[in-house]
Amino acid sequence: MKPQLNAKGTPGKKPPSESEKAKVRDREFIEKAMKRWKASSEATAKSREASLDDFKFAVLSEQWPAEVTRKFGNKVKLTVNRVMSFVNQVCNEQRQQRPAGTINPVGDQADKDTAEILQGMVRHVEVNCDAEVGDDIAFEHMVIGGEGWLRLWSEDVDDDPDNEWAQEIKYGAVPNPFTVYDDPNARHPLRIDSKWRFFTEDLPIEDYKDSYGEKTDFASLEQFRTTGDSGRQWASKETVRIAEYYHIEYTEERIYQLADGSTVTELKEGENAIKTRIKQKPKVMWTLMNAVQKLEEHEVPGTIIPSIPVLGYTHNIDGKRYVAGLVRNAKDPARAYNYNLSKATQTVAIGSKAPWVAAVGQLEGREPEWKAANTGEVGVLQYNHKDGVEKPARDVAEPPIQAISHLLTTADTDMKAVTGLFDPSLGQKLPDQSGTAI
Repeated sequence: MKPQLNAKGTPGKKPPSESEKAKVRDREFIEKAMKRWKASSEATAKSREASLDDFKFAVLSEQWPAEVTRKFGNKVKLTVNRVMSFVNQVCNEQRQQRPAGTINPVGDQADKDTAEILQGMVRHVEVNCDAEVGDDIAFEHMVIGGEGWLRLWSEDVDDDPDNEWAQEIKYGAVPNPFTVYDDPNARHPLRIDSKWRFFTEDLPIEDYKDSYGEKTDFASLEQFRTTGDSGRQWASKETVRIAEYYHIEYTEERIYQLADGSTVTELKEGENAIKTRIKQKPKVMWTLMNAVQKLEEHEVPGTIIPSIPVLGYTHNIDGKRYVAGLVRNAKDPARAYNYNLSKATQTVAIGSKAPWVAAVGQLEGREPEWKAANTGEVGVLQYNHKDGVEKPARDVAEPPIQAISHLLTTADTDMKAVTGLFDPSLGQKLPDQSGTAI
């Protein structure tokens, strides 16, 4: 086959095929998505670290700093996890009075009957997918770490013989709030102005191959290491990370307002517009991807990303977003309580082990008996009498239990003060109050 010639008679470059163009578009899409994911990861790194420490402190009872643990050595080191009692109190109050959305008829075309029908549909969705469970999980994540997430999605209905294409709306909490990577440029408190959002999941390699082995270029972990700095965060020896990537695409449309007040997208012959502007139409797209290519993709109904943050203390400090829950400010009083309780226990424990004071030679030949004296296993202690020398005696010092008890009380009060939950709120009745009054 002869090569194609251009106007100068030299071989011309063959134009790319449609499949090659599609591969280029997909590669540019993945590169842009990975840059966005990395931007979110870097912007929230410190916030995630602080929230993770909150979860470990409250849930796993990891309440002793490493440097303090090293200094304590083999001494008594107690952990009384009182922080979770505060968390449970707030969460239990939420379970008793769960918030619920209400649909009200608003506008000229709205009516009360339609609003009631829509309200019933919402209730059906909530009951069908146990929405209360999702609300409780997201709320607890917020109380502990400062942020939880709720999601909306749709699933095919396989047991509807009348409609093979029927779908149901589902609603639930994100099990791990740290798997959400949101647009750091969003400014709305509820993040409804986010242009993109990731929900990541780590799959075992065998499960990944079974589900996507035929439609992915995945062959070995080496491919993920060629995607840049973030590639190593997307694969390990046991798992491969996939991400649900929501992003909003905009199409522009020019609209015209006519003299009679109507709006059209095209002017007919003889029509004059008194006003015109460019209108942006958002389209929400969902893409399932790994670090190198798309796996699935489709459009999502609506104009915003269908997920809702559940937020605790949220502030913008020095241009950076600060998120915290109930645990953040209670950690130092809790550490002080654990420290002083451990010191009190240690002091009382060694109180009965005060050292013996004896003259040189008084215990000669009987050292094992006196060493075992603090165990309580020796009934009679004998010593070598010396004229003019008193018998062996303990060097007893009164431990400062009262001072330590005062510090414990102070730490206890501080925990209640920073959480805003005092004794009646925690279930302890005052002498002059009934249960009804509380």
